[in-house]
Order: sequence, then C-alpha cells, then structure tokens
Amino acid sequence: MISAWWCMVSFYLGFAFATKASHIWILFFVYGLFFGLSEGPRELGRRPREESKRGTAYGAYYFFVGLAALPASLLMGLFGKR
Repeated sequence: MISAWWCMVSFYLGFAFATKASHIWILFFVYGLFFGLSEGPRELGRRPREESKRGTAYGAYYFFVGLAALPASLLMGLFGKR
C-alpha cells in the first residue's frame, strides 16, 4: 500500500510539472490504470471475520489515507504557487 502511495505522489508531481497536453493525457491514462489496480487494499477491510470489526478496519484505512493526503495537498499547494 505504501508503494502505491509513492506512485500516486509521482503522478501528482507529473501533473504539476507537465508542460504539454500530451503529457497530461498520458498521465491520466496511466493514473487510471494504476488507480484501478491499487484499490485492492481497501477490500482488506472486508477481511475481518467479525462483522463488528469491519467498520473499524475501513475507518483505520481511511484515517491513514487522510493523513497522507493532507501533507500531500499542502505540498502541492506550495509547489503550485511557483
């Protein structure tokens, strides 16, 4: 999952520094493939045998996604002001 997040960072940096429309279209295509293949870890939340722990697993997953998204968004905002 961490490697998937690093891939997302590289895509976002690619979008930030793209200079041609063709770069953006290629990034959108590859990002779409990546996103479709990397959503599997979310399904790990369905793995707990006990139904009462399923919501906790989803909550923990999205908590860490949010923690990673906040600094990433702040950094992209700083880079975008250049």
